[in-house]
Amino acid sequence: MLIKAYTSVHPTENMEKVEKALFQVMSSGKLTVKKINEEMLVSIESNDLDSLNNVYSKIRTKKIVDSFRRELLRNKRGNYTAVMLNKQSAVVGVITICEDLTESPLGPITLEIDADNLDEIINWLAPKTKQKKRLLRERKLVAPPFQEEE
Repeated sequence: MLIKAYTSVHPTENMEKVEKALFQVMSSGKLTVKKINEEMLVSIESNDLDSLNNVYSKIRTKKIVDSFRRELLRNKRGNYTAVMLNKQSAVVGVITICEDLTESPLGPITLEIDADNLDEIINWLAPKTKQKKRLLRERKLVAPPFQEEE
């Protein structure tokens, strides 16, 4: 399993704020900063499902589980899926889905998941609404480090 969040960093952006935005999406992982041609790219990578606990919590708080699931499924190709998120929203801890690149003026954060058990991960992260309570009771994959309010 490989979970990755990445974004470009424009010269007008503060690197610390961009890194903070990435850690609002993924709770843990290895941070990397690369310069490719004239563009800076910052990313977090992890092999641990727990790194998705921030996104797990935030999509429930904002009540966008269904929209998040729809995007994950729309972008699914085999064992891979991705979703684009608004970078400015992420800086302040809010998850906002971008359906295209223009919805985040300084470029989106892309969250990618590549895993053999991708369907299980999608069902845990963003279950169908009617499955939500059953999945929370069974805690099939990983229990997040907080209590879900029902």
